[in-house]
Amino acid sequence: MIKKLRLQFILVSMAAIFLVMSAVIMTINFSNFYAIENSTRHNLTELLKRDISDFPGPGEEIPEPSGNPPAIPDELIEENFIYATVKEDGTIQDFVSKFPLNEPECKQLVITYYHRTKNYDKIGSYRYKKAKFGDITKVVIIDVNRNRSQAFISMWGSFVVAGVAYILVLLLILGMSRLVLKVNEKAYHNQKEFITNASHELKTPLTIISTDVEIIEMDYGQSEWTRSIKDQVQNLTFMTNQLVTSARLEEDNASSYPMEEFNITEVVQESIDAFAASLKNRHLVLHTNLEKNVMFNGNRYLINELLFIFFDNALKYCEEHGDVEVVVRKNKNKNKVEISFANTLPKANKIEVDKLFDRFYRDPGNKVSGTGIGLSISKQIVELHKGKIEAVQEGGKIKFIVIL
Repeated sequence: MIKKLRLQFILVSMAAIFLVMSAVIMTINFSNFYAIENSTRHNLTELLKRDISDFPGPGEEIPEPSGNPPAIPDELIEENFIYATVKEDGTIQDFVSKFPLNEPECKQLVITYYHRTKNYDKIGSYRYKKAKFGDITKVVIIDVNRNRSQAFISMWGSFVVAGVAYILVLLLILGMSRLVLKVNEKAYHNQKEFITNASHELKTPLTIISTDVEIIEMDYGQSEWTRSIKDQVQNLTFMTNQLVTSARLEEDNASSYPMEEFNITEVVQESIDAFAASLKNRHLVLHTNLEKNVMFNGNRYLINELLFIFFDNALKYCEEHGDVEVVVRKNKNKNKVEISFANTLPKANKIEVDKLFDRFYRDPGNKVSGTGIGLSISKQIVELHKGKIEAVQEGGKIKFIVIL
């Protein structure tokens, strides 16, 4: 139980941290790429405002500002860009390029984008913008490959840093989880020890009470009072045994219940034979569909206990003259064993199916005596065998489906 609680604590904590870290990293990297696109669009607009005379010629340097800013901002000069003016007949009038391409290739790009219908567009790592000024059209192109490459390097770097941080946090939580759950672990072990000790202590007085009642009946005969005492002793003994079984199962220690391969069809048939007389006395009609020689690797004692819980529930809660159905077959999914157990419910009985496997849950509308522990134990038995159990209410019946 504590192991499961610790595992859940670690999984929930790491999932929450992963979501937060992912959101932060994605936001940062998205902001970087958005800033690049926004800056590029701004620079394209700025380039369109310039004249060809604003750009330095080949070999010329941008003069140092002496009270007045340079003709063109440094950030534009640092970009890989093409600036061109195109006449109405489609010929290039003026041309400046800082692209790592030769002049004919750059001019071909200008002509290609000049004939496109969109005034602004993204094409690969190129961003272009054009605007008409009188009888000429200015076309500017910027290559954002360098900036995007830096952004990708930054992104992968953030992933690596986040991954390392995530592993360090995982190690920290693995260590801290022991301290966080230490108090709960102690309380859990004390509770389990109390249940075990109390069950052993109760056995002696219950045995004495049962013996005393038998002696009283021998001397004075049976009465409604002695029958009531014997029934209550039997109920207490049954509940005590169930609490001990539940406490042992919560340890999730498979070594306490050795596994072996056995014919589960035979085990189910044995339970059917054992309860046949009781079912008949309650006027319950039994329907069976047992696939022959279904082999299963598990604990025979616990599977017997599981079947006992289902049959005991049917005897207690099934409507008189109702139906009880037991099915055993090989499940086609992953070659597992499927056991289904269904019984008729009293009319107008609405069970909270999602609470059936909660410990001590009792249907408030049902007056039949019981401990409310049985189905929680059935779930523990199935989980110990790495299986699944579910309950469905349909057609006036409650059906338990076990996949092992």
